[in-house]
This record gives sequence, structure tokens and C-alpha cells, in this order.
Amino acid sequence: MLADPHAVQISVDGSCFPNEKRRSGYAGIVVYPDDPTEIEVAFQGFRESTINRMELAACIAAMDWVKQEGIGRRYSRVQIFSDSQYVVDRQFSAPYWQKAKWRNRAGRPVENW
Repeated sequence: MLADPHAVQISVDGSCFPNEKRRSGYAGIVVYPDDPTEIEVAFQGFRESTINRMELAACIAAMDWVKQEGIGRRYSRVQIFSDSQYVVDRQFSAPYWQKAKWRNRAGRPVENW
């Protein structure tokens, strides 16, 4: 995907170290269209997890951050970039999750982003 110069761009990544007791984590960096300075927006580590879980958690954390910061009040577009084929392939599954009434960790229905 090409970067939209008018969108808030968030790059996310997850990691897992299988040789180190599966220590894991994720991070996200945001760049605003009117300011080239990179800002760390999401970072969390875990004692044990999987790479796919961390890649998805990074995207979820980025979307939560967008919502919490009210980015939609200031900008009309947000792009999330991931190097994970797992994440990229599953982005089209969200409408099916919503239709099946899947719930997030807090027990709330999966929302439209």
C-alpha cells in the first residue's frame, strides 16, 4: 500500500522471541501529515505470547489510540502499516466478525473502525 500524504500514518510491529521463553511485545509509531516527527504511540511487552498475537495486538493498540486521541476530529484518514502477512490477510475478515457478533476482550461487540 502506498502512503497517503494526507493521512495520519501509523506503523506497527509485533515480536516474539521463541528462544527466550517466548518473550513478546509490540510497538507503534505515528507520523502526522503536517509534522514529519515520529511519535511512539503504543508499546507493551509480555512474558509469553505468539508472533501473530503480537502483530494483531499492535494494530488493535493503534486503533485504540486513534479513538482515545480523537484523531477523527482533526484528520479524516488514518493508515496503519504492518509487515505481517497474517494481519494484512485478515483485515478483510472484520465484517464477518461483526456479523457473527464476536466480542473483544472487554466483552463488547467488535466495532466498526
